[in-house]
Amino acid sequence: MTITTIAAPDDGKVSIFVSDNGPGLSPENAAGLFKPFTTSKPGNLGMGLAIARRLCEGNGGKLSHVPSDMPGATFQIELPLAPPGPAQSEADLQHKAA
Repeated sequence: MTITTIAAPDDGKVSIFVSDNGPGLSPENAAGLFKPFTTSKPGNLGMGLAIARRLCEGNGGKLSHVPSDMPGATFQIELPLAPPGPAQSEADLQHKAA
């Protein structure tokens, strides 16, 4: 498994790419990938990617499958960067630690 992060401060986003080296996804499986109760694995409920996508969307982001001719599957999570917080003085930081 490979995880790659790319921050784009000018766009206000961070992208996280998660890739595996498994068999990949067929076009048929990729089409319904994020639909609840859709699975290609016997005994699985088929909720994992649907829940993950809703969590990303609930935080202002998105989750998508990145099609590729390479082996394995790659997913992209795109989330907004947190706005910069107020500057803190050394005294503020020491007070919070106490």
